[in-house]
Formats: sequence, structure tokens, C-alpha cells
Amino acid sequence: MKRNYYRITAMLLTLFLVTMLVAACGSKSDTNKNVAGSTEPADSQSASASGEPQKAVTLSLLANKDHWTLGTQAIVDAFNAKGTGITVEVEVLPGGNETDNIMKTRLATGEAPDIFQWLSGAKLNDVAPEQNFEDLSAEAFMSNVDESFKSVMSLNGKVYGIPGSPAQFGVWFYNKKVYDELSLKAPKTWAELMDNSEKIKAAGKTAIIAPYKDAWTSQLIVLADHYNVKHSVPTLAADLTANKVKLQDVPEYVRSWEKLQEVFTKGYISKDALSMSYDTALKMLAEGTGVQFPMGSWMLDALVEKYPDQAKDIGSFVQPSDDASVNGITLWMPEGLMMSKQSENKDSVRKFLDFYVSKEGTDAFMSKQKPAGPFLVKGITLPDDVLPAVKDAVQYIDNGAANAALEFESPIKPTSFEKITILVAAGFKTPLEGVKMTDAENEKYAKLQKLAGW
Repeated sequence: MKRNYYRITAMLLTLFLVTMLVAACGSKSDTNKNVAGSTEPADSQSASASGEPQKAVTLSLLANKDHWTLGTQAIVDAFNAKGTGITVEVEVLPGGNETDNIMKTRLATGEAPDIFQWLSGAKLNDVAPEQNFEDLSAEAFMSNVDESFKSVMSLNGKVYGIPGSPAQFGVWFYNKKVYDELSLKAPKTWAELMDNSEKIKAAGKTAIIAPYKDAWTSQLIVLADHYNVKHSVPTLAADLTANKVKLQDVPEYVRSWEKLQEVFTKGYISKDALSMSYDTALKMLAEGTGVQFPMGSWMLDALVEKYPDQAKDIGSFVQPSDDASVNGITLWMPEGLMMSKQSENKDSVRKFLDFYVSKEGTDAFMSKQKPAGPFLVKGITLPDDVLPAVKDAVQYIDNGAANAALEFESPIKPTSFEKITILVAAGFKTPLEGVKMTDAENEKYAKLQKLAGW
């Protein structure tokens, strides 16, 4: 009897110990889960339709300092604040050609971010979009994107990105106070622009600001003239791409280069142009010591930052043609945001891109930065308090007198272009010599890209 009692007691004790051991293991497992989970913020968790918590997702976005602004960051911040369980972390590279090389290396080594910021137009081919990025054509949010942007972010019928910022434009900025003092009016022809410049020069001011220390600034007169060239030669981009024409055989295109050199030969740019910096150019325009500045609207952000009180005194006019009846604006399309094929969080990327091109997204942009051009998102209008220079330019867009720069209509634009324009701008080469050099560089570039017909 006693033996049976001890046997039963031993069995109960064993059962108790086993139960405690299992409970302890379960508790330890739960504790480990809690420790691992503690690395994520508590408010970054979201719930699924079944009520079960979902794992927080962090998306990486690789951006270029040259194209990442307070406005674009504001869109990211607004998305992160929604508490969707998705957080976008932005890595901003310093800019320039070195940044381009870093981005390409990340793609080649399998270290691509979830979201990739890259140029539209001619430079899209440089990152092999068909190989590296998802086709967004069928995504619902693409219905919000203006067709003009889709066309410059496409390859073989597939669209690879959304607009990362508002469009920009190439125009002549001018100091309105000085224009008023000299009783000048915005020119409608190139001849009128030269007449205005002569009067400004006679008044002891620099007529045309040319900060050629930064060689890229020497491109603007040629590039901004594309609206005028296309008006006369509408098939230029297609013919250039298909190798059906040489630019040296297009008088209207050569004329753009003649304009570039004319402002030099007539002494309208300052004698120290080759040593003048971009920052000096902004100062001259703001203070009125320099009066006209051919430049892209990206200049306005820096102008407002450095000279907020003078920014309202700056207006703009489009690059004049030789015919007063032909006046329109050349647009620079924004960079695109693309979804990497390497991303493991594509659904989360889609949600972010959808927000980016929504009214909520563009409102976030405008809460931190005044746009220097139109959003290429349908239904979005510019606020009334944009700068006068933007208002002057946008009227051409609203009236349909606008087209993209040549580099967005043709995939051919070699990186050496600015090295050629500076030679013509400073009088070292003739306009025709510059165009012939461009033809030679175009051929090298097209063959490197293996374009059909080359």
C-alpha cells in the first residue's frame, strides 16, 4: 500500500516537473521574441485585416543631392507620419558624376535600394531600366501622372518611374527693377534681346550673366532654344535618334550655337566670365549689377535661400526666336522615382509611390517649398504665391506653347556636351565647329548605347 503511494507520488512529481519545464521554455521563447521586437518602434506596427500585427517595413530610397530638396523630403516625412507600418529612409549622395557612378555600382553589385532616383530622358538608358526596374505602366497610381512625363520615363512601351519633383524650364531671368529703370520690355525676338542688352551695357551694367567657371552653365542658350528649333524642324529628335540627320546640316540648330557665341562677340557677358562662379551670378542678378541670366528654374531655390527679399524682383522671359510669332518654353523634365527589381518589399513601395503622386503628397511638398515649375500630376495647380518668374513662365505651359528639351526627346546626349559649348561660348571654336564636334560625340555615344541605325 505504501509502495503504491510512493509510486503515485513519484508519477505526479514527474508530471509537475515536465509541465514546469515546458512552461519555462515557452516563456523564454516569448521573451526572446519581445527582445527582438523591441528594436522596432511600437507605433511602427500595423494590423492586417485579420487583426494580427504585421511586421514593420523599412524602405530604402537612394537620392542625389542635386535633385533632393526640402519639398521632396517633406513628402517622405508626411508618408512616414501616416503610421502605415512602412518607413522610408533616404540616403542622399553628394551629387555630380561621382554620385552617378555610385548609383550604377549599387545596381551592378546587387545592392540597389528599394526606390531609386534617376534622371528621365536621355540618361534613363544609362541604368538599363528593363533589367533593373519594375514596369509601372499598369499601376493604378500611374493614372495620376501626366502623359508628358510618362513619355520621357519610358522604354519600349514600359514606364519605369513617377515624377520625383515639379518640372523645370529654361528661360532668361531678368532684374525687373533695372528693366523699369531703363524703360525696357521683355523681348519677343532675338534682335530685341540684343537691343536690350546693348542698352544695359551702355548703362554700365553686365547685360548677360555668364558664370562659365561652372562650364555646365554654358549649355543653357543652346538647350533653351529647342522650342524654337522644334517649331521649324518637328522631326529633329526622331531623325537624330534614328541617325537620319546630322545636326551640322540643320540650320535652325546651328543658329542656337550662333546665339551662344553672339553674346560673347558683342561684349554682353562680363570679361571675367571664365572665372565667374554660379554663386556670383546669383548675387549679380539679385543686386542688379548683372541684369539677364539664361538659366534653368532650379536656380530659383538658391536665389530664394540667399536673397529672399530680392527674389520677387526677378522676372523671366522665354528664349526669343527670330520670329515674334514663335514664342514658347523649353521644359526640363524631373527625375523619376523607380522601383528596383531587387526590392523584397514591392507592395510597400507601391503604397509609397501612390502617396507621392497624390494631392496629399504634393500638398506636403508645397508646405515646405514653393514649386519652381508645374507638377506633372493631374489635377494639381500651383499656389497663387509662387514667384513672379514662375508665373511669367507657366503662362506658356498653360497655353500649350511648351515642349521638352531635346535630351528628353532623344536618348542621345553625351556627357561631353558642356565641354563643347564652353569652347563656343568663350570664342575658342566657331558655332559650326562646335556642332560638328557634337555630331562626332553623338555618334560615339549612340554606338556605345547600341542604338538602332548606328
